Amino acid sequence: MSAPPTDPHALLHYNMVRAHEIFKLGYSNIVSRLDDPPMNDLKNFLGYCSAWAKTLGHHHDTEEKVVFPAMRGKIDFAGEQDQHQVIHTALEEILPYILASQQNPTTFDAQKLKGMMEGLRDPLFQHLDDEIEHIDPQTLRVIDYKDMQALNKEIDRFAQTTGDPFIIVPFMLSHIPPDIKVVWPELPWFVKKVLVPWIFAWRFSGYWKYSPYEIS
Repeated sequence: MSAPPTDPHALLHYNMVRAHEIFKLGYSNIVSRLDDPPMNDLKNFLGYCSAWAKTLGHHHDTEEKVVFPAMRGKIDFAGEQDQHQVIHTALEEILPYILASQQNPTTFDAQKLKGMMEGLRDPLFQHLDDEIEHIDPQTLRVIDYKDMQALNKEIDRFAQTTGDPFIIVPFMLSHIPPDIKVVWPELPWFVKKVLVPWIFAWRFSGYWKYSPYEIS
Protein backbone atom coordinates (compact mmCIF):
# COMPACT_ATOMS: atom_id res chain seq x y z
CA MET A 1 0.00 0.00 0.00
CA SER A 2 1.45 3.36 -1.02
CA ALA A 3 1.86 6.10 1.56
CA PRO A 4 -0.77 8.86 1.83
CA PRO A 5 -0.24 11.64 -0.73
CA THR A 6 1.55 14.80 0.30
CA ASP A 7 -0.69 17.07 -1.78
CA PRO A 8 -3.33 18.33 0.69
CA HIS A 9 -6.19 18.13 -1.83
CA ALA A 10 -5.40 14.51 -2.64
CA LEU A 11 -4.84 13.79 1.05
CA LEU A 12 -8.37 14.80 2.05
CA HIS A 13 -9.79 12.55 -0.66
CA TYR A 14 -7.47 9.68 0.34
CA ASN A 15 -8.46 9.95 4.01
CA MET A 16 -12.16 10.03 3.16
CA VAL A 17 -11.88 6.95 0.96
CA ARG A 18 -10.21 5.02 3.78
CA ALA A 19 -12.78 6.18 6.35
CA HIS A 20 -15.73 5.29 4.14
CA GLU A 21 -14.30 1.82 3.54
CA ILE A 22 -14.27 1.35 7.31
CA PHE A 23 -17.95 2.23 7.66
CA LYS A 24 -18.96 -0.09 4.83
CA LEU A 25 -16.94 -2.93 6.33
CA GLY A 26 -18.42 -2.37 9.79
CA TYR A 27 -21.92 -2.29 8.37
CA SER A 28 -21.45 -5.53 6.44
CA ASN A 29 -19.82 -7.20 9.44
CA ILE A 30 -22.80 -6.39 11.67
CA VAL A 31 -25.50 -7.44 9.21
CA SER A 32 -23.72 -10.71 8.40
CA ARG A 33 -23.88 -11.71 12.07
CA LEU A 34 -27.50 -10.86 12.77
CA ASP A 35 -28.94 -14.14 11.46
CA ASP A 36 -26.93 -15.95 14.13
CA PRO A 37 -25.90 -13.41 16.77
CA PRO A 38 -23.70 -14.46 19.71
CA MET A 39 -26.47 -14.65 22.32
CA ASN A 40 -24.02 -15.78 25.02
CA ASP A 41 -21.94 -12.62 24.50
CA LEU A 42 -24.65 -10.23 23.41
CA LYS A 43 -23.54 -7.22 25.46
CA ASN A 44 -20.14 -7.20 23.79
CA PHE A 45 -21.55 -7.77 20.32
CA LEU A 46 -24.07 -4.98 20.78
CA GLY A 47 -21.26 -2.82 22.13
CA TYR A 48 -19.44 -3.41 18.87
CA CYS A 49 -22.59 -2.47 16.94
CA SER A 50 -22.94 0.72 18.98
CA ALA A 51 -19.29 1.56 18.29
CA TRP A 52 -19.98 1.46 14.57
CA ALA A 53 -22.97 3.80 14.93
CA LYS A 54 -21.12 6.21 17.24
CA THR A 55 -18.05 6.34 15.01
CA LEU A 56 -20.15 7.01 11.93
CA GLY A 57 -21.97 9.77 13.80
CA HIS A 58 -18.68 11.32 14.87
CA HIS A 59 -17.38 11.22 11.30
CA HIS A 60 -20.41 13.18 10.14
CA ASP A 61 -20.01 15.63 13.03
CA THR A 62 -16.48 16.29 11.80
CA GLU A 63 -17.73 17.03 8.31
CA GLU A 64 -20.57 19.26 9.45
CA LYS A 65 -18.53 21.25 11.97
CA VAL A 66 -15.19 21.43 10.16
CA VAL A 67 -15.24 20.39 6.50
CA PHE A 68 -18.48 21.86 5.18
CA PRO A 69 -18.05 25.29 6.85
CA ALA A 70 -14.48 25.56 5.54
CA MET A 71 -15.71 25.05 1.98
CA ARG A 72 -18.86 27.17 2.16
CA GLY A 73 -19.17 29.40 -0.87
CA LYS A 74 -16.73 27.29 -2.90
CA ILE A 75 -18.22 23.79 -2.94
CA ASP A 76 -21.91 23.07 -2.41
CA PHE A 77 -22.46 20.32 0.15
CA ALA A 78 -26.23 20.76 0.44
CA GLY A 79 -26.76 17.31 -1.05
CA GLU A 80 -24.43 15.69 1.47
CA GLN A 81 -26.11 17.52 4.32
CA ASP A 82 -29.51 16.23 3.20
CA GLN A 83 -28.07 12.73 3.01
CA HIS A 84 -26.61 13.14 6.51
CA GLN A 85 -30.06 13.96 7.84
CA VAL A 86 -31.52 10.76 6.41
CA ILE A 87 -28.69 8.74 7.93
CA HIS A 88 -28.91 10.50 11.29
CA THR A 89 -32.64 9.85 11.45
CA ALA A 90 -31.96 6.14 10.97
CA LEU A 91 -29.16 6.15 13.55
CA GLU A 92 -31.46 7.88 16.04
CA GLU A 93 -33.60 4.75 15.85
CA ILE A 94 -30.83 2.17 15.60
CA LEU A 95 -28.46 3.36 18.34
CA PRO A 96 -31.05 3.68 21.15
CA TYR A 97 -32.35 0.20 20.26
CA ILE A 98 -28.83 -1.24 20.46
CA LEU A 99 -28.12 0.47 23.78
CA ALA A 100 -31.44 -0.60 25.30
CA SER A 101 -30.85 -4.18 24.20
CA GLN A 102 -27.34 -4.04 25.62
CA GLN A 103 -28.81 -3.06 28.99
CA ASN A 104 -31.53 -5.71 28.79
CA PRO A 105 -30.52 -8.48 26.35
CA THR A 106 -33.82 -10.30 26.86
CA THR A 107 -35.53 -7.63 24.76
CA PHE A 108 -33.16 -8.02 21.81
CA ASP A 109 -34.65 -9.04 18.47
CA ALA A 110 -31.87 -9.65 15.94
CA GLN A 111 -34.23 -9.54 12.98
CA LYS A 112 -35.60 -6.19 14.11
CA LEU A 113 -32.11 -4.72 14.20
CA LYS A 114 -31.30 -6.35 10.86
CA GLY A 115 -34.37 -4.72 9.34
CA MET A 116 -33.30 -1.32 10.65
CA MET A 117 -29.79 -1.79 9.31
CA GLU A 118 -30.98 -3.00 5.91
CA GLY A 119 -33.26 0.01 5.66
CA LEU A 120 -30.20 2.21 6.14
CA ARG A 121 -27.95 0.45 3.66
CA ASP A 122 -28.92 2.10 0.37
CA PRO A 123 -28.94 5.73 1.59
CA LEU A 124 -25.74 5.17 3.58
CA PHE A 125 -23.74 3.50 0.83
CA GLN A 126 -25.04 5.94 -1.77
CA HIS A 127 -23.94 8.83 0.41
CA LEU A 128 -20.50 7.35 1.06
CA ASP A 129 -19.96 6.87 -2.68
CA ASP A 130 -21.40 10.26 -3.70
CA GLU A 131 -19.25 12.15 -1.24
CA ILE A 132 -16.04 10.50 -2.45
CA GLU A 133 -16.92 11.46 -6.02
CA HIS A 134 -17.78 15.02 -4.95
CA ILE A 135 -14.45 15.62 -3.20
CA ASP A 136 -12.28 14.52 -6.09
CA PRO A 137 -8.89 16.26 -5.70
CA GLN A 138 -9.46 18.28 -8.87
CA THR A 139 -12.76 19.60 -7.51
CA LEU A 140 -11.05 20.53 -4.25
CA ARG A 141 -8.51 22.72 -6.03
CA VAL A 142 -10.90 25.65 -5.70
CA ILE A 143 -9.53 25.67 -2.15
CA ASP A 144 -6.15 27.36 -1.75
CA TYR A 145 -3.21 25.00 -1.10
CA LYS A 146 -2.42 26.49 2.31
CA ASP A 147 -6.08 26.59 3.28
CA MET A 148 -6.37 22.91 2.43
CA GLN A 149 -3.31 22.13 4.52
CA ALA A 150 -4.90 24.00 7.41
CA LEU A 151 -8.19 22.16 6.91
CA ASN A 152 -6.51 18.76 7.06
CA LYS A 153 -4.81 19.76 10.29
CA GLU A 154 -8.10 21.01 11.74
CA ILE A 155 -9.83 17.74 10.81
CA ASP A 156 -7.09 15.84 12.67
CA ARG A 157 -7.34 18.18 15.66
CA PHE A 158 -11.12 17.85 15.83
CA ALA A 159 -10.95 14.07 15.53
CA GLN A 160 -8.38 13.85 18.31
CA THR A 161 -10.13 16.19 20.74
CA THR A 162 -13.78 15.17 20.33
CA GLY A 163 -15.60 11.89 20.50
CA ASP A 164 -14.77 8.94 22.76
CA PRO A 165 -11.19 7.71 22.18
CA PHE A 166 -12.03 4.44 23.94
CA ILE A 167 -14.61 3.73 21.22
CA ILE A 168 -13.70 5.57 18.03
CA VAL A 169 -9.96 4.91 17.89
CA PRO A 170 -10.11 1.14 18.52
CA PHE A 171 -13.06 0.79 16.15
CA MET A 172 -11.26 2.58 13.34
CA LEU A 173 -7.96 0.75 13.75
CA SER A 174 -9.63 -2.66 13.95
CA HIS A 175 -11.27 -2.12 10.55
CA ILE A 176 -8.12 -1.25 8.61
CA PRO A 177 -6.44 -4.08 6.67
CA PRO A 178 -2.85 -4.76 7.79
CA ASP A 179 -1.31 -3.62 4.48
CA ILE A 180 -3.04 -0.25 4.79
CA LYS A 181 -2.41 0.08 8.53
CA VAL A 182 1.32 0.13 7.83
CA VAL A 183 0.96 3.60 6.29
CA TRP A 184 -2.45 4.87 7.49
CA PRO A 185 -3.54 6.54 9.65
CA GLU A 186 -0.39 8.55 10.11
CA LEU A 187 0.06 8.15 13.86
CA PRO A 188 3.25 7.81 15.89
CA TRP A 189 4.43 4.23 16.40
CA PHE A 190 3.90 4.55 20.16
CA VAL A 191 0.26 5.52 19.65
CA LYS A 192 -0.51 2.70 17.21
CA LYS A 193 1.41 -0.07 18.95
CA VAL A 194 1.16 0.85 22.63
CA LEU A 195 -1.33 3.55 23.53
CA VAL A 196 -4.26 2.30 21.45
CA PRO A 197 -4.06 -1.48 22.04
CA TRP A 198 -3.03 -1.29 25.70
CA ILE A 199 -4.91 1.79 26.89
CA PHE A 200 -7.75 2.88 24.61
CA ALA A 201 -8.84 -0.60 23.46
CA TRP A 202 -8.63 -2.16 26.90
CA ARG A 203 -11.75 -0.57 28.43
CA PHE A 204 -14.11 -2.25 25.95
CA SER A 205 -11.85 -5.09 24.88
CA GLY A 206 -14.80 -7.48 24.51
CA TYR A 207 -16.21 -5.37 21.71
CA TRP A 208 -13.24 -5.71 19.40
CA LYS A 209 -13.37 -9.50 19.18
CA TYR A 210 -16.07 -8.85 16.56
CA SER A 211 -13.86 -6.56 14.49
CA PRO A 212 -12.42 -8.00 11.28
CA TYR A 213 -8.79 -7.11 12.06
CA GLU A 214 -6.43 -6.84 15.02
CA ILE A 215 -6.17 -3.36 16.49
CA SER A 216 -2.39 -3.07 16.25
